[in-house]
Amino acid sequence: MDVKTLTKIVARGVVDQALKCVEYGLRCLDPPALTSGMLKRYGVHSEHTILSFWRALDRVLERNRSLSIYRSKYMDFSLLLMHSLEDVYLVKDLGIYVDPVDCEGRECVAVPHTHVLRIYLEGSYEGTPRLKINIVNLLAIVIAREPSFRSCLERLAEDPTSVRNVVEIARCVYGLLRKYDKVLARIMDRVPDKFSSFVNISPFLRSVLKALVSSSTSYTPHDYREATE
Repeated sequence: MDVKTLTKIVARGVVDQALKCVEYGLRCLDPPALTSGMLKRYGVHSEHTILSFWRALDRVLERNRSLSIYRSKYMDFSLLLMHSLEDVYLVKDLGIYVDPVDCEGRECVAVPHTHVLRIYLEGSYEGTPRLKINIVNLLAIVIAREPSFRSCLERLAEDPTSVRNVVEIARCVYGLLRKYDKVLARIMDRVPDKFSSFVNISPFLRSVLKALVSSSTSYTPHDYREATE
């Protein structure tokens, strides 16, 4: 299974989980971003192809399981991807995988020893981890507070390998950084004041955009420069 297919499935899983957290009013403190059971919704049905997916993901994570999305002189915020085999819980009538907290008062089915991907936003100060939050939880919080962010996520999930969609989600995130800059200034040593500055301090965003532009037949380096101004 190629990286493009992996990316599309992971992005769809993360967004679907976050949207269901908001739709059903769940707390979603530490839910999985993806499980073997969820793969069947995305066209990965047989046991063989499900195992192939997780093996392919492991090969990607062996190279880099931590993706730096914000880096300044003192701080680094990264996406941390963790694949494990563990018991998970499915809310039977809602079709969402949750942590035990959201099973209280609901009919949950335990799925033992299954493949699970969790993704965290981890913040480090001078190389020491200081903050860690489940990305599904964080996205659900943002959507609940800023409903317009939902459309940005939906478009990204439709095709996370599209230059246009990546630029759009980056602009949506940048807009939130500017809107809440006074709050974020208390936990970040630098809140970018221009979109181009935001791109420059995000190693992962820069590398993704350059890779997508170089492989795109409809997007040129000139388009990239214009989009990131």
